[in-house]
Amino acid sequence: MKRYLVVLVAFFVTILTVIAVFTWQNNQNSSQSSEKDLVVVTTIFPLYDIVRAVGGDNVRVSMLIPPGVEIHHFEPTPSDIISISKSDVFIYLGDYLEPWAQDVVQPLNKDANQILAAGQTITLLEGAKLHENEEDEHEEDVEHEDEHEHEQDPHVWLDFENTATMTTIIADRLSILDPDNASSYRANAGAHRAKLQALDETYKQTLSTCQSNTIIYGGHYAFGYLANRYGLSYMAAQGFSPDAEPIATDIALLARQIKDNNIRYVFYEKLESERIAMTLTKETGATLLALQAAHNISAKDLDKGTTFIDMMNDNLSNLRTGLSCTYE
Repeated sequence: MKRYLVVLVAFFVTILTVIAVFTWQNNQNSSQSSEKDLVVVTTIFPLYDIVRAVGGDNVRVSMLIPPGVEIHHFEPTPSDIISISKSDVFIYLGDYLEPWAQDVVQPLNKDANQILAAGQTITLLEGAKLHENEEDEHEEDVEHEDEHEHEQDPHVWLDFENTATMTTIIADRLSILDPDNASSYRANAGAHRAKLQALDETYKQTLSTCQSNTIIYGGHYAFGYLANRYGLSYMAAQGFSPDAEPIATDIALLARQIKDNNIRYVFYEKLESERIAMTLTKETGATLLALQAAHNISAKDLDKGTTFIDMMNDNLSNLRTGLSCTYE
């Protein structure tokens, strides 16, 4: 009996040892695999989504802005700066949206390939231009107390051609840093650009069939690029920043526009307060509909893998309703 117990114990010890070694080897392989991945830190969701689509399994990407937080209110913490310093590449949009970024990256001594200001780069490329907040770009009846001549609109990703261009830029940068996987990055970028082009075509077809072409937006001026691309009129209660408070005459003029043009829907910003939009609906009887500027994403949507294109399809569905479009 004792001999039997000794054999039994020895057997279980052997089994446990094999399992332990196997687990250790798997962990080592996993660790070595993850060490080979490019570590990318982005600021806003559209950049995160591009890297996620282009990088695939070869990239570990994180978003610096916590889910649900408005980018205009964000300031990096010491731990954020550490994350940037440990990354292989840090991708942000540009000084108009992340004015703190230059101060953060300058002391890090990273080379030019490790810092990508996608928005600044895109302005140098044909077909991509930052809109300026000049008087002739806004509806002439609406003036914002915080407007500054030549202030530039950073929401470039809401022109999908710009987003496609940024996809190419990011794929090229990842390919420089990780040439072994360059073909994968470029193939993924091509597939992502094709999806953006299909999205653009659907927007064109849908928004060309609308009875109304006026977007009344009870939030900050985020959809100028989208309105410009599809020939829509766009009026917002605030300037480029959500911190810009509209004056009473702005609200009154928007309310008059809604009544005079028999507009049935007022759009509001999904991750921001609905207060201004609700004021307009109370005064006019219009109905609220959400639009997502996609600077960021809710924690719930991030967890379930919602993409930028998913968000833009949701927007189009609400635009179809709000502008009375007939295309299905």
